[in-house]
Amino acid sequence: MSWIQNRHSLILLTVLFMLVSVAPVMASIAGGQCLQIPPGARANGLGQAYVALADDATAAWWNPAGLGFHTGRTLGMMHSQLVPDLADDIYYEYAAFVHQKDGWGTYAISLIYLSYGESAITSTSSTVEGYFNSYEFSPAISYGVKLDENTSLGMGLKYVRVDLAPDTATHDINRDGAGSSVAIDIGLMRRLGMFNIGAVLSNFGPNISFIDEEQSDPMPRHFKAGISAIPVVNEYGHLLATFDASKMLVDGGPFIANCGFEVQYTDVIALRMGYIYDQDGDIESFTFGGGVCVPLSNKDLFIDYASVPQASELDRVHRFSLELHF
Repeated sequence: MSWIQNRHSLILLTVLFMLVSVAPVMASIAGGQCLQIPPGARANGLGQAYVALADDATAAWWNPAGLGFHTGRTLGMMHSQLVPDLADDIYYEYAAFVHQKDGWGTYAISLIYLSYGESAITSTSSTVEGYFNSYEFSPAISYGVKLDENTSLGMGLKYVRVDLAPDTATHDINRDGAGSSVAIDIGLMRRLGMFNIGAVLSNFGPNISFIDEEQSDPMPRHFKAGISAIPVVNEYGHLLATFDASKMLVDGGPFIANCGFEVQYTDVIALRMGYIYDQDGDIESFTFGGGVCVPLSNKDLFIDYASVPQASELDRVHRFSLELHF
C-alpha cells in the first residue's frame, strides 16, 4: 500500500474518533427504536458481532464500508416477532437491495419497519372510541467504495419516522405523538490477511422531537468497532470468529460486547453460536443459529435462522432471513 493510501486510512480513522468525541451528549434514553434492532439472522446467530464482516444485504446497517467489498447484486429480508408469547402484531421487518457497479462502487437501498401493534383510543370516561396502530419506519440509502484492494469506506443517509399515536389519541388536534429525524452513518473497513477490522459511527443526527422541542429523544448514536478472522479455511469449509464492542453516545449509554463463531461446511450449511454482553440491557446470554445455501441456476438463495436472547423477563426471539445473490 502506498504512503498516500496509508494516509487516507489514517485520516478516515481520525475523522471517526473526532466524531465520537464531539457527539452531543443528551438524554440517556434514545429514540428511534427501529434503528437499534440488528437485522440479519446470520449476524444475530454470531452474537450480533458483525461490524468487521458486513458482507451481505445488512451491510448498510452494520457498517456501510462493507459495501465496498460487495460484488454483484443481493436482495435480502428479515422478519422477527418481538414478543411472540404476548402479541403477534409487534414485529420487525428489514429489506434491502444491494447493487455493485463496476468502477462506481456499491449502492444499497434499505427499509426498516417496526410495528408496535394496535391500541385503543379511550375517552376520559374510559370508553373505547376507536383504534390506531403505532409504528416506526426508516428508509435509507448507502454507498461503499474501495480505496484500495484492502480498504473500503462507506456512508449512509437515513430518515426515521416514529408514529406512536394520532392527535385523536392524544386529545389535541394540534399535536400528535409523532416525530422524525435524519441521520448519517460513516464506516471504515480494512483487510489484513485473514483478519478484517471495522469501525462505524451510526445514527449521527438531530434529536427526534415529539410534542415540542423540549420533549425530544436523541438518536441512538453508536460507535462500534470490530475484528473478525478466518483462522481455518480449506476445501471442506471454514471456521470464522468475530468480536465487536460498541458504546451508545448518549448520557449513560450502555457499553456492549459481542462475539461469535461460525463453522461452514462446503459452502452449503453453516452452524453459528455467539454471546451478547449487555449488562445495562440485562442481556448476558448465548445466541444460536444456522443457515443453508440453495443453488438456483446462476443464483444462490441463503436461508438463515437465529435464536436471540432478550432482557431476562422476556422470552428469546426467533429471526429468519432470506437472501438472493445474483
